Amino acid sequence: MDSGFVDASTYHDLNSLSRMREAALKNDKDALRAAANQFEATFMRQMLKSMRDANSAFKSEDSPFNSPSADFYQQMYDEELAAELSRKGSLGLADLLVTQLGGKDAKHEGNSAAPVAQAGGDLLSELRLRKNKSSGLHQPDPVTGIASHRKTRSVGTDDNLPDAPEDGFSSAQEFVATLFPHALKAAKKLGTTPAILIAQAALETGWGKSIIQNAAGSSNNLFNIKAGKSWDGDKVTVRTLEYFDGTAVNVTSPFRAYDSFADSFEDYVRFLQENGRYAQALKQAANPENYISHLQKAGYATDPRYANKVISILRRVQSLLE
Repeated sequence: MDSGFVDASTYHDLNSLSRMREAALKNDKDALRAAANQFEATFMRQMLKSMRDANSAFKSEDSPFNSPSADFYQQMYDEELAAELSRKGSLGLADLLVTQLGGKDAKHEGNSAAPVAQAGGDLLSELRLRKNKSSGLHQPDPVTGIASHRKTRSVGTDDNLPDAPEDGFSSAQEFVATLFPHALKAAKKLGTTPAILIAQAALETGWGKSIIQNAAGSSNNLFNIKAGKSWDGDKVTVRTLEYFDGTAVNVTSPFRAYDSFADSFEDYVRFLQENGRYAQALKQAANPENYISHLQKAGYATDPRYANKVISILRRVQSLLE
């Protein structure tokens, strides 16, 4: 339903701005989306202005395009361009603001499809997990390609172990109970505890509620490991949040897809053991907190608070396993 103010092109439309303010006073969630879009548009305008200012040094004084009139129309064009890009969610900034301030899934009407985790537990933990659902760069190889229809190899699936329920997990308890047998096998190979592996999977997938999907269903990728050149199995390409110099950025990347959770755990173990960069982390495997901290230091995730978040979730996993 059209709220009457969500599609306002810019904040210069005072009537739309007034309606937005009235809706905000009524705690209308459409007002939050509209305000977030306006903020993204303002950011985009400032970025375009900075680009134009930097380019002005190369202008020729004799050029017919170098005039106050040309600058005026260029500014008008940039205003409309910024508004249009913000409506399409090109930067993903509006989605991030809605997630942080509104506490709800920040799905945009445009093409933005960044997977956002939906965690159980208290609201603060839920917001943190949503914001950092896909925070890791878990692939040392250059990222190439969009999709592959080759089936991934089966890596030791045990038919006696439980796998994902078709309708998703109803609680953190169900998530932990389902993953525990797989985590136990993987933990023995790594020399760590199953609880830390479950906690890491909980952060990456929002307690199993935001596992990366493809057209056929779940990718079963519990650790959000990317698909580089060395990966010859199925791939799923999605937009995700990653951190560069502490700044969250939406990027599109291919991720590995598996036939089952068992495959995901097996590949996680192999991925760490075959990459020398994680050797120090594996040496610390007996201490779960040191293990996850060294994984972060080795570049497993781009989120600067990745280890702290996993350790925080670890406490809850341990309580559910008691």
